[in-house]
This record gives sequence, C-alpha cells and structure tokens, in this order.
Amino acid sequence: MKVQSTRGRHRIRFASLALCTLALALAACGSDDEPSAPASGDSGNAASDSSGAATELVSKYTADQTEWRGPTDAPAPVSGKTIGIVPCGMAIEGCARQARGGEAAAKALGWKAIMTDGQGDGAKLGEAITSLVNRKVDAIYLASVNAEGFGEQLGEAKKQGIPVIASFASDPTPLGGLGEVGIDYKEAGRTVAAFMVANGGGDVVVFNQNESPAVAARAEGLKEGLTEFGGGKVAEEQSIPNTQLGQPTADLMASILQRNPEGELKWMFAGFDFMLTSMMQAAEQQGRMELKGVSFDGNKENLAAIAEERIQAADVGYPLEWAGWAVMDELNRHFNDEPWVEAGIDFKLLTKDNLPPDGAAYTGDLDYEAKYRELWGL
Repeated sequence: MKVQSTRGRHRIRFASLALCTLALALAACGSDDEPSAPASGDSGNAASDSSGAATELVSKYTADQTEWRGPTDAPAPVSGKTIGIVPCGMAIEGCARQARGGEAAAKALGWKAIMTDGQGDGAKLGEAITSLVNRKVDAIYLASVNAEGFGEQLGEAKKQGIPVIASFASDPTPLGGLGEVGIDYKEAGRTVAAFMVANGGGDVVVFNQNESPAVAARAEGLKEGLTEFGGGKVAEEQSIPNTQLGQPTADLMASILQRNPEGELKWMFAGFDFMLTSMMQAAEQQGRMELKGVSFDGNKENLAAIAEERIQAADVGYPLEWAGWAVMDELNRHFNDEPWVEAGIDFKLLTKDNLPPDGAAYTGDLDYEAKYRELWGL
C-alpha cells in the first residue's frame, strides 16, 4: 500500500471534539464466535500464511525508505508571505519537530514565519489562531492541532481569505481549510500489529487518542492487523485528556498493571511517543520488564529506549520535519493557484537493528530538503 499524505475528501472522517487532546476509550478486540473447523491439514497452513504475511510486512517497512513519492515539479516561490505556525505544544517533541520544519522551509522560500505555541491547551490554541488572524498573516499552519475545536477561529480565517493547513491532525477542509499532510496512518498501525504477531503476539494495552483522526486511525489499523494476522488482541483501551499527560498517564498505566498480573499482558501500544514514555515509566516502576512497547514519531528519547532494550521494542518513525516542508510546498502551490499534490511521506518501522546513528531522531532516509529546494529552483 502506498504511504501518502491525505486530503480531506480522500480521508476517513473521525469525530473530533477537541484539539490536541489525548483520549483513550475502554474497548476490547476479538470475537466470541467460534470459527468453523478447518479441513484436516488446513489449520497449520492458515497460521503459517498469516505469520508469513506479518513477517513480510515487517520486512517491507524496516527496510530503508529511499524512494521519492512526492511531487515532481513545483511553481516558482511567490514572495513576501508571512506564515503563522501553531504547534500543539513545543514541549511535545513531535509537535515541535513539525513546527521547526515548517519554519525552516518558510525561511528557505524567503517567507517570514511567526511561531505561536499552543502549549497543549485548548484555550491557548484558540488564542494563538485568533492572534494570527488578527495579524492578517497570509496562511496558518496547524502542527498536530485538530481543527474541529476551533470552528469559530477557522471561520474568521476563511472570511478574511487566510488559508489554514494542518499536518498529522484532522483535515481542516470541512471548516474552510486547505488540507492535511500526513502518512497512511492505518497502514502504519497494521504494520505495528504485524510486528507484534511476528514477535510472539499476545494481549495489548492500547492508549489511543480518539479525538485525533490521525492517532485514532493508527489504533484502527492495529486492530484490523491483529484480526488479519491473528495471535494477538486488545485487552484494554483507555482514555485520558491531554492535560493529564505525564504522571497522570503513568498512574493510569500503573492501575492497569495492578489488575493484570505478570503473564496476562504482552504489549503496550501508544498513539505517539510522548504517551508511551509515561506508560513505560509505570511498567519500570513495577518491575514489569516482560512488557514490550510500540509507539509513533521516532523521537530521540524513545529510540534510545529501543537501543537500550528498555521495554520499547519498536517505533513507527516518520520525518516530522518533512511535514513542515510539505506544508510550505502546498501553500506555495495555493498562492500560485495550483492544485494540491500529495507529499508522499513514508514511515519506517524502527527496531534495534535499524535505528538512526548516534542517538538521533528519525528524520528519513532521503534528503527531502534538497528535493524541495530543487523543485522550488533554489
């Protein structure tokens, strides 16, 4: 399946009530129905086929992702633009990396970037968007900020002709925005399921973010993959607001571990790295080192945990900075009255065997900055 950025009319819509809000709902995966008995000799073949398919998918995404799947041409950069950038919170590495990428790309285009930190707080995010609208910027970039909670602000932006674009969040198009840049979230979640099954399977604790379509799709892909490959199921899925990240998240995970003694759980799944860090903290404090964790973003702290074999076993990495460059490319196309072109951002399943060198975050296997500069004629 091709990994690509997505645009509103091509995306699966998810209900979203708040921006940059971490939510996880209790659920169970699997069926109580007994399957039909296979013909003699078929059971082993079916299991082997599923295991082989899981291993093949893991191999596909642990390999280097060096093929450029993005645009092949671009209009010349327009001049004199001012772009407002609103990250969900600069203290959250994944958000900050996207925002910094957008800032660097804007500078490369000769534009001015105004960074306004949302600080992971809904009220501050709304104020940030309003302040940029009042400053009459030429466009607003939402880095992992879901549009649904800011309909009033986006409505005012639309009224003033200010395009709003997002990355790794919900698509702002229904509220008058331009579109959303991301990856194939469901395929990424399906790949995590394949990794879990290929490494023994077992019960999974899922910390999800239902209000964020990007994160919710990752969990949906996980569940579909577990059903497809067999050998694992979701044991618990929990919900917590973004304001409760950190120690409250660790406390919630601790309570789950207390009611699930050793041997009952095998995996921890988190919608992004920052969340899994707290889950791992709880597991380490209780000595539950038999657990393995997988999350998304490819941030340095989490990759270090993989290298040290400290609970985290894998991470779905993607060049978050690339999203910022792709956003600026889409804006330049918009300013030139040209259509949206898919960014083609790939993800990579990072394990101890293919980590970036020198403890770095995962920033991709190809030079996307050079590619964009070439496309822009810089």
